[in-house]
Amino acid sequence: MSERSPINVIRNLAILVRLRLGDMTAYREASYLIEGDDELSAEALLHITNWRCTYFVDDRVNAYKLIDALRAHPMRDYAAPRLAWHSGDPVETPPTDDADTEFIRAIAERQYAVLESALASEDAAKRYAAATTLILYKQARNIGPVLRAASSKFQFELLQSILLAKTPIPELSEDLLAIAETTQNVKVCRSAAAALCLGPTFDALRLLQIAPDNRDIIHAFLNGKHDSEVFAAGVGFLARQGRFQLSDMGWDNATKEGRLPDDFVESIYPEMPSATQVELIKLAEKQLGHRGDYRCSVARFLVRTAFATSDELVRDTAWWALIRNPLHNEFMKFTPFPLRVENVLWAWESMEEFLTVLLHVLRASKDDRNISDELGKLLYQTNAKFLHAAAKCPDQLAPLVHHLEFESGRVYATQFELDIKAMLAGQLPDLDDEEGCG
Repeated sequence: MSERSPINVIRNLAILVRLRLGDMTAYREASYLIEGDDELSAEALLHITNWRCTYFVDDRVNAYKLIDALRAHPMRDYAAPRLAWHSGDPVETPPTDDADTEFIRAIAERQYAVLESALASEDAAKRYAAATTLILYKQARNIGPVLRAASSKFQFELLQSILLAKTPIPELSEDLLAIAETTQNVKVCRSAAAALCLGPTFDALRLLQIAPDNRDIIHAFLNGKHDSEVFAAGVGFLARQGRFQLSDMGWDNATKEGRLPDDFVESIYPEMPSATQVELIKLAEKQLGHRGDYRCSVARFLVRTAFATSDELVRDTAWWALIRNPLHNEFMKFTPFPLRVENVLWAWESMEEFLTVLLHVLRASKDDRNISDELGKLLYQTNAKFLHAAAKCPDQLAPLVHHLEFESGRVYATQFELDIKAMLAGQLPDLDDEEGCG
Protein backbone atom coordinates (compact mmCIF):
# COMPACT_ATOMS: atom_id res chain seq x y z
CA MET A 1 0.00 0.00 0.00
CA SER A 2 2.89 2.39 0.80
CA GLU A 3 4.06 1.94 -2.80
CA ARG A 4 0.80 1.57 -4.76
CA SER A 5 -1.77 3.89 -3.19
CA PRO A 6 -2.51 7.02 -5.31
CA ILE A 7 -3.51 8.88 -2.16
CA ASN A 8 -0.46 10.47 -0.51
CA VAL A 9 -1.83 10.33 3.02
CA ILE A 10 -2.58 6.62 2.79
CA ARG A 11 0.79 5.90 1.21
CA ASN A 12 2.64 7.87 3.92
CA LEU A 13 0.65 6.30 6.74
CA ALA A 14 1.50 2.89 5.33
CA ILE A 15 5.18 3.77 5.53
CA LEU A 16 4.83 4.59 9.22
CA VAL A 17 2.89 1.38 9.84
CA ARG A 18 5.67 -0.64 8.23
CA LEU A 19 8.20 1.08 10.47
CA ARG A 20 6.03 0.54 13.52
CA LEU A 21 5.84 -3.16 12.74
CA GLY A 22 9.61 -3.44 12.58
CA ASP A 23 10.33 -3.03 8.86
CA MET A 24 13.46 -0.93 9.13
CA THR A 25 13.67 -0.59 5.35
CA ALA A 26 10.90 1.99 5.66
CA TYR A 27 13.09 4.27 7.79
CA ARG A 28 14.55 6.28 4.93
CA GLU A 29 11.12 6.99 3.42
CA ALA A 30 9.73 7.86 6.86
CA SER A 31 12.58 10.28 7.52
CA TYR A 32 11.48 12.38 4.54
CA LEU A 33 8.06 12.87 6.14
CA ILE A 34 9.41 14.90 9.09
CA GLU A 35 10.15 17.88 6.85
CA GLY A 36 6.57 19.17 6.95
CA ASP A 37 4.71 20.98 9.74
CA ASP A 38 1.50 18.95 9.84
CA GLU A 39 0.31 16.15 12.11
CA LEU A 40 1.74 13.50 9.81
CA SER A 41 5.21 15.05 10.14
CA ALA A 42 4.88 15.07 13.92
CA GLU A 43 3.83 11.43 13.89
CA ALA A 44 6.71 10.51 11.59
CA LEU A 45 9.18 12.15 13.98
CA LEU A 46 7.97 9.97 16.87
CA HIS A 47 8.35 6.89 14.72
CA ILE A 48 11.89 7.51 13.53
CA THR A 49 13.04 8.38 17.07
CA ASN A 50 11.64 5.15 18.45
CA TRP A 51 14.10 2.82 20.20
CA ARG A 52 13.80 0.26 17.41
CA CYS A 53 15.13 2.69 14.83
CA THR A 54 17.90 3.87 17.13
CA TYR A 55 19.14 0.33 17.73
CA PHE A 56 18.48 -1.26 14.35
CA VAL A 57 19.05 1.44 11.74
CA ASP A 58 22.64 2.36 10.93
CA ASP A 59 22.18 5.31 8.58
CA ARG A 60 19.96 7.56 10.68
CA VAL A 61 18.99 11.22 10.46
CA ASN A 62 21.46 13.63 12.03
CA ALA A 63 20.89 13.66 15.81
CA TYR A 64 21.06 17.47 16.08
CA LYS A 65 18.27 17.80 13.53
CA LEU A 66 16.14 15.35 15.49
CA ILE A 67 16.81 17.13 18.80
CA ASP A 68 15.67 20.49 17.41
CA ALA A 69 12.54 18.90 15.96
CA LEU A 70 11.70 17.08 19.21
CA ARG A 71 12.02 20.27 21.24
CA ALA A 72 9.35 21.86 19.03
CA HIS A 73 7.14 18.77 18.92
CA PRO A 74 3.44 19.41 19.76
CA MET A 75 2.99 16.05 21.56
CA ARG A 76 5.21 16.89 24.52
CA ASP A 77 4.42 13.80 26.62
CA TYR A 78 5.68 11.48 23.86
CA ALA A 79 8.52 13.65 22.61
CA ALA A 80 10.14 14.42 26.00
CA PRO A 81 11.49 10.90 26.74
CA ARG A 82 12.90 10.72 23.21
CA LEU A 83 14.47 14.13 23.61
CA ALA A 84 15.98 13.11 26.96
CA TRP A 85 17.50 10.01 25.41
CA HIS A 86 19.00 11.87 22.46
CA SER A 87 20.10 15.06 24.22
CA GLY A 88 20.34 14.35 27.93
CA ASP A 89 17.58 16.84 28.79
CA PRO A 90 15.57 15.81 31.88
CA VAL A 91 12.20 14.12 31.38
CA GLU A 92 9.56 16.33 32.95
CA THR A 93 6.40 14.68 31.64
CA PRO A 94 4.05 12.09 33.15
CA PRO A 95 3.97 8.46 31.96
CA THR A 96 2.07 7.65 28.79
CA ASP A 97 0.08 4.64 27.66
CA ASP A 98 2.59 3.85 24.91
CA ALA A 99 4.88 0.92 25.73
CA ASP A 100 7.64 2.04 23.36
CA THR A 101 7.68 5.55 24.82
CA GLU A 102 7.91 4.15 28.35
CA PHE A 103 10.77 1.87 27.34
CA ILE A 104 12.57 4.92 25.97
CA ARG A 105 11.89 6.67 29.30
CA ALA A 106 13.48 3.73 31.13
CA ILE A 107 16.56 4.02 28.93
CA ALA A 108 16.82 7.80 29.37
CA GLU A 109 16.29 7.69 33.14
CA ARG A 110 18.46 4.59 33.69
CA GLN A 111 15.66 2.58 35.22
CA TYR A 112 17.72 -0.56 35.66
CA ALA A 113 14.90 -2.68 37.05
CA VAL A 114 12.72 -1.95 34.02
CA LEU A 115 15.61 -2.68 31.65
CA GLU A 116 16.41 -5.96 33.40
CA SER A 117 12.78 -7.03 33.24
CA ALA A 118 12.89 -6.36 29.50
CA LEU A 119 15.59 -9.05 29.23
CA ALA A 120 12.76 -11.58 29.62
CA SER A 121 10.56 -9.96 26.96
CA GLU A 122 9.07 -12.12 24.22
CA ASP A 123 10.29 -9.49 21.78
CA ALA A 124 13.83 -10.45 20.74
CA ALA A 125 14.54 -6.91 19.56
CA LYS A 126 13.58 -5.53 22.96
CA ARG A 127 15.78 -8.06 24.73
CA TYR A 128 18.71 -7.02 22.54
CA ALA A 129 18.06 -3.30 23.14
CA ALA A 130 17.83 -3.80 26.89
CA ALA A 131 21.04 -5.85 26.97
CA THR A 132 22.90 -3.28 24.87
CA THR A 133 21.73 -0.47 27.13
CA LEU A 134 22.73 -2.32 30.30
CA ILE A 135 26.19 -2.92 28.83
CA LEU A 136 26.47 0.81 28.12
CA TYR A 137 25.47 1.60 31.70
CA LYS A 138 27.87 -1.06 33.08
CA GLN A 139 24.99 -3.02 34.63
CA ALA A 140 25.18 -6.09 32.37
CA ARG A 141 25.67 -8.82 34.98
CA ASN A 142 22.30 -10.46 34.15
CA ILE A 143 22.38 -10.41 30.34
CA GLY A 144 23.87 -13.93 30.05
CA PRO A 145 20.69 -15.73 28.91
CA VAL A 146 20.02 -13.07 26.27
CA LEU A 147 23.61 -13.27 25.05
CA ARG A 148 23.52 -17.06 24.76
CA ALA A 149 20.15 -17.15 22.98
CA ALA A 150 20.91 -14.37 20.50
CA SER A 151 21.72 -14.99 16.85
CA SER A 152 25.36 -14.85 15.79
CA LYS A 153 24.80 -11.34 14.44
CA PHE A 154 23.40 -10.04 17.72
CA GLN A 155 25.93 -12.01 19.78
CA PHE A 156 28.72 -10.32 17.88
CA GLU A 157 27.19 -6.86 18.33
CA LEU A 158 26.60 -7.39 22.07
CA LEU A 159 30.15 -8.67 22.50
CA GLN A 160 31.50 -5.68 20.62
CA SER A 161 29.56 -3.41 23.00
CA ILE A 162 31.19 -5.19 25.95
CA LEU A 163 34.63 -4.74 24.41
CA LEU A 164 33.91 -1.08 23.69
CA ALA A 165 32.93 -0.55 27.34
CA LYS A 166 36.32 -2.09 28.35
CA THR A 167 34.87 -3.28 31.66
CA PRO A 168 35.14 -6.93 32.74
CA ILE A 169 31.87 -8.64 33.68
CA PRO A 170 32.80 -11.63 35.90
CA GLU A 171 29.17 -12.75 36.11
CA LEU A 172 29.25 -13.54 32.38
CA SER A 173 32.32 -15.79 32.50
CA GLU A 174 30.37 -19.06 32.11
CA ASP A 175 28.25 -17.62 29.30
CA LEU A 176 31.26 -16.28 27.43
CA LEU A 177 33.11 -19.58 27.81
CA ALA A 178 30.09 -21.47 26.50
CA ILE A 179 29.79 -19.17 23.49
CA ALA A 180 33.50 -19.40 22.68
CA GLU A 181 33.30 -23.19 22.89
CA THR A 182 30.14 -23.76 20.84
CA THR A 183 29.89 -21.00 18.24
CA GLN A 184 30.77 -21.71 14.64
CA ASN A 185 31.24 -18.02 13.94
CA VAL A 186 34.90 -16.98 14.00
CA LYS A 187 34.18 -13.35 14.88
CA VAL A 188 31.89 -14.33 17.75
CA CYS A 189 34.47 -16.77 19.11
CA ARG A 190 37.22 -14.15 18.99
CA SER A 191 34.99 -11.51 20.58
CA ALA A 192 33.81 -13.82 23.38
CA ALA A 193 37.40 -14.73 24.19
CA ALA A 194 38.45 -11.08 24.11
CA ALA A 195 35.56 -10.15 26.43
CA LEU A 196 36.69 -12.82 28.89
CA CYS A 197 40.21 -11.46 28.75
CA LEU A 198 39.10 -8.02 29.93
CA GLY A 199 39.23 -9.40 33.45
CA PRO A 200 42.60 -9.80 35.22
CA THR A 201 41.90 -13.00 37.15
CA PHE A 202 39.51 -15.16 35.13
CA ASP A 203 40.37 -18.83 34.56
CA ALA A 204 42.54 -18.46 31.48
CA LEU A 205 43.32 -22.16 31.32
CA ARG A 206 39.64 -23.00 30.88
CA LEU A 207 39.47 -20.65 27.92
CA LEU A 208 42.60 -22.06 26.30
CA GLN A 209 41.58 -25.66 26.96
CA ILE A 210 38.40 -25.11 24.98
CA ALA A 211 40.41 -25.11 21.76
CA PRO A 212 44.18 -24.99 22.19
CA ASP A 213 44.63 -24.75 18.41
CA ASN A 214 42.19 -21.87 17.96
CA ARG A 215 44.27 -18.88 16.86
CA ASP A 216 41.49 -16.43 17.70
CA ILE A 217 41.26 -17.60 21.30
CA ILE A 218 45.05 -17.58 21.63
CA HIS A 219 45.26 -14.08 20.20
CA ALA A 220 42.52 -12.84 22.54
CA PHE A 221 44.30 -14.38 25.52
CA LEU A 222 47.67 -12.86 24.60
CA ASN A 223 46.11 -9.42 24.30
CA GLY A 224 44.15 -9.70 27.54
CA LYS A 225 44.73 -7.77 30.76
CA HIS A 226 45.75 -10.64 33.01
CA ASP A 227 47.55 -10.84 36.29
CA SER A 228 51.14 -12.02 35.83
CA GLU A 229 50.34 -15.37 37.46
CA VAL A 230 47.34 -15.98 35.18
CA PHE A 231 49.29 -14.98 32.09
CA ALA A 232 52.22 -17.23 33.01
CA ALA A 233 49.88 -20.21 33.52
CA GLY A 234 48.28 -19.63 30.13
CA VAL A 235 51.56 -19.20 28.27
CA GLY A 236 52.93 -22.31 29.98
CA PHE A 237 49.90 -24.30 28.84
CA LEU A 238 50.33 -23.09 25.24
CA ALA A 239 54.03 -23.97 25.33
CA ARG A 240 53.21 -27.51 26.46
CA GLN A 241 50.69 -27.75 23.63
CA GLY A 242 53.36 -26.76 21.10
CA ARG A 243 51.63 -23.43 20.42
CA PHE A 244 54.47 -21.18 21.57
CA GLN A 245 55.78 -19.33 18.52
CA LEU A 246 57.01 -15.77 19.02
CA SER A 247 56.65 -14.94 15.34
CA ASP A 248 52.90 -15.67 15.40
CA MET A 249 50.37 -12.86 15.77
CA GLY A 250 49.98 -11.64 19.34
CA TRP A 251 53.00 -13.33 20.88
CA ASP A 252 54.95 -10.07 21.00
CA ASN A 253 52.76 -9.22 24.00
CA ALA A 254 54.41 -12.05 25.92
CA THR A 255 57.76 -10.28 25.58
CA LYS A 256 56.61 -6.98 27.05
CA GLU A 257 58.18 -5.94 30.32
CA GLY A 258 56.45 -7.31 33.38
CA ARG A 259 54.10 -9.71 31.57
CA LEU A 260 56.00 -12.81 32.72
CA PRO A 261 58.16 -13.37 35.82
CA ASP A 262 61.93 -13.62 35.36
CA ASP A 263 61.97 -17.30 36.28
CA PHE A 264 59.18 -18.28 33.88
CA VAL A 265 61.37 -19.53 31.02
CA GLU A 266 63.76 -21.41 33.30
CA SER A 267 60.89 -23.08 35.16
CA ILE A 268 59.30 -24.72 32.10
CA TYR A 269 62.36 -25.02 29.82
CA PRO A 270 63.55 -28.53 30.82
CA GLU A 271 60.26 -30.25 29.93
CA MET A 272 59.98 -28.72 26.46
CA PRO A 273 61.04 -30.15 23.07
CA SER A 274 63.94 -28.44 21.36
CA ALA A 275 61.74 -26.40 18.98
CA THR A 276 59.91 -24.86 21.93
CA GLN A 277 63.18 -24.39 23.83
CA VAL A 278 64.43 -22.24 20.96
CA GLU A 279 61.34 -20.03 21.25
CA LEU A 280 61.74 -19.81 25.03
CA ILE A 281 65.33 -18.67 24.63
CA LYS A 282 64.14 -15.92 22.28
CA LEU A 283 61.64 -14.88 24.93
CA ALA A 284 64.36 -14.83 27.57
CA GLU A 285 66.47 -12.64 25.28
CA LYS A 286 63.61 -10.14 25.07
CA GLN A 287 63.17 -10.21 28.84
CA LEU A 288 66.88 -9.58 29.34
CA GLY A 289 66.72 -6.57 27.04
CA HIS A 290 63.88 -5.12 29.14
CA ARG A 291 65.63 -5.79 32.44
CA GLY A 292 68.87 -3.94 31.64
CA ASP A 293 70.64 -6.04 34.28
CA TYR A 294 73.19 -8.61 33.19
CA ARG A 295 73.29 -10.15 36.66
CA CYS A 296 69.57 -11.04 36.69
CA SER A 297 68.26 -14.61 36.69
CA VAL A 298 67.32 -14.39 33.00
CA ALA A 299 70.94 -13.69 32.03
CA ARG A 300 72.11 -16.53 34.26
CA PHE A 301 69.71 -18.90 32.52
CA LEU A 302 70.95 -17.88 29.07
CA VAL A 303 74.60 -18.31 30.08
CA ARG A 304 74.03 -21.75 31.56
CA THR A 305 71.97 -22.81 28.55
CA ALA A 306 74.61 -21.64 26.09
CA PHE A 307 77.16 -23.92 27.78
CA ALA A 308 75.01 -26.86 28.81
CA THR A 309 72.88 -27.94 25.86
CA SER A 310 73.79 -30.59 23.33
CA ASP A 311 71.28 -29.48 20.70
CA GLU A 312 73.10 -27.38 18.10
CA LEU A 313 70.18 -25.09 17.22
CA VAL A 314 69.31 -24.49 20.87
CA ARG A 315 72.96 -23.81 21.72
CA ASP A 316 73.37 -21.40 18.80
CA THR A 317 70.19 -19.57 19.75
CA ALA A 318 71.36 -19.13 23.35
CA TRP A 319 74.81 -17.90 22.30
CA TRP A 320 73.44 -15.40 19.82
CA ALA A 321 70.92 -14.20 22.38
CA LEU A 322 73.84 -13.29 24.62
CA ILE A 323 75.89 -11.80 21.80
CA ARG A 324 73.03 -9.66 20.43
CA ASN A 325 72.05 -8.27 23.79
CA PRO A 326 73.04 -4.61 24.08
CA LEU A 327 74.47 -5.31 27.54
CA HIS A 328 77.08 -7.48 25.86
CA ASN A 329 78.64 -4.48 24.12
CA GLU A 330 78.59 -2.28 27.20
CA PHE A 331 79.71 -4.65 29.92
CA MET A 332 81.13 -7.79 28.35
CA LYS A 333 82.92 -6.25 25.39
CA PHE A 334 85.07 -8.95 23.85
CA THR A 335 82.92 -11.96 24.77
CA PRO A 336 79.52 -12.35 26.44
CA PHE A 337 81.10 -14.39 29.21
CA PRO A 338 84.70 -13.43 30.12
CA LEU A 339 86.60 -16.08 32.08
CA ARG A 340 86.52 -14.49 35.50
CA VAL A 341 86.03 -16.23 38.82
CA GLU A 342 83.17 -13.91 39.79
CA ASN A 343 81.36 -14.71 36.53
CA VAL A 344 81.83 -18.45 36.95
CA LEU A 345 80.61 -18.52 40.55
CA TRP A 346 77.63 -16.34 39.67
CA ALA A 347 76.46 -18.77 36.98
CA TRP A 348 77.58 -22.11 38.50
CA GLU A 349 77.95 -23.59 41.94
CA SER A 350 81.67 -24.20 41.63
CA MET A 351 84.72 -23.94 39.38
CA GLU A 352 84.63 -27.74 39.01
CA GLU A 353 81.14 -27.60 37.55
CA PHE A 354 82.10 -24.84 35.14
CA LEU A 355 85.20 -26.60 33.82
CA THR A 356 83.05 -29.68 33.20
CA VAL A 357 80.42 -27.78 31.17
CA LEU A 358 83.17 -25.86 29.35
CA LEU A 359 84.62 -29.15 28.15
CA HIS A 360 81.13 -30.29 27.21
CA VAL A 361 80.40 -27.25 25.03
CA LEU A 362 83.83 -27.38 23.42
CA ARG A 363 83.26 -30.98 22.38
CA ALA A 364 79.66 -30.41 21.29
CA SER A 365 80.48 -27.38 19.16
CA LYS A 366 83.66 -28.73 17.58
CA ASP A 367 82.09 -28.69 14.10
CA ASP A 368 79.93 -25.62 14.68
CA ARG A 369 82.04 -22.85 13.14
CA ASN A 370 80.04 -19.92 14.48
CA ILE A 371 80.00 -21.02 18.11
CA SER A 372 83.50 -22.45 17.89
CA ASP A 373 84.75 -18.99 16.94
CA GLU A 374 82.86 -17.44 19.85
CA LEU A 375 84.42 -19.97 22.22
CA GLY A 376 87.82 -19.09 20.75
CA LYS A 377 87.20 -15.48 21.79
CA LEU A 378 86.15 -16.68 25.23
CA LEU A 379 89.42 -18.61 25.61
CA TYR A 380 91.53 -15.81 24.23
CA GLN A 381 91.94 -13.93 27.48
CA THR A 382 92.16 -15.15 31.06
CA ASN A 383 93.43 -13.60 34.25
CA ALA A 384 95.58 -14.77 37.12
CA LYS A 385 92.75 -15.18 39.60
CA PHE A 386 90.87 -17.48 37.26
CA LEU A 387 93.95 -19.61 36.56
CA HIS A 388 94.71 -20.02 40.25
CA ALA A 389 91.09 -21.13 40.86
CA ALA A 390 91.21 -23.56 37.91
CA ALA A 391 94.52 -25.03 39.16
CA LYS A 392 92.70 -26.26 42.26
CA CYS A 393 90.50 -28.53 40.09
CA PRO A 394 93.00 -30.96 38.49
CA ASP A 395 90.42 -33.69 37.82
CA GLN A 396 88.35 -31.34 35.66
CA LEU A 397 91.28 -29.40 34.21
CA ALA A 398 93.23 -32.38 32.80
CA PRO A 399 90.58 -33.57 30.29
CA LEU A 400 89.96 -29.96 29.29
CA VAL A 401 93.65 -29.44 28.46
CA HIS A 402 93.76 -32.77 26.63
CA HIS A 403 90.82 -31.76 24.48
CA LEU A 404 92.33 -28.38 23.60
CA GLU A 405 95.64 -29.96 22.68
CA PHE A 406 94.59 -33.13 20.86
CA GLU A 407 90.84 -33.09 20.07
CA SER A 408 89.81 -29.57 19.23
CA GLY A 409 91.17 -29.62 15.68
CA ARG A 410 92.43 -26.04 16.03
CA VAL A 411 95.53 -25.14 14.06
CA TYR A 412 96.55 -22.68 16.75
CA ALA A 413 96.63 -22.82 20.51
CA THR A 414 94.20 -20.63 22.44
CA GLN A 415 95.60 -18.23 24.98
CA PHE A 416 93.81 -20.24 27.64
CA GLU A 417 95.71 -23.36 26.55
CA LEU A 418 99.04 -21.55 26.63
CA ASP A 419 98.27 -20.12 30.06
CA ILE A 420 97.24 -23.53 31.38
CA LYS A 421 100.42 -25.12 30.06
CA ALA A 422 102.48 -22.42 31.68
CA MET A 423 100.58 -22.96 34.88
CA LEU A 424 101.20 -26.72 34.78
CA ALA A 425 104.89 -25.99 34.26
CA GLY A 426 104.85 -24.11 37.54
CA GLN A 427 104.73 -20.67 35.98
CA LEU A 428 101.56 -19.39 37.65
CA PRO A 429 101.18 -15.63 37.24
CA ASP A 430 101.17 -13.38 40.26
CA LEU A 431 97.69 -12.91 41.74
CA ASP A 432 98.38 -9.20 41.91
CA ASP A 433 98.55 -9.16 38.12
CA GLU A 434 94.75 -9.21 37.51
CA GLU A 435 95.10 -9.17 33.73
CA GLY A 436 98.47 -10.81 33.67
CA CYS A 437 97.61 -13.51 31.19
CA GLY A 438 96.62 -13.32 27.55
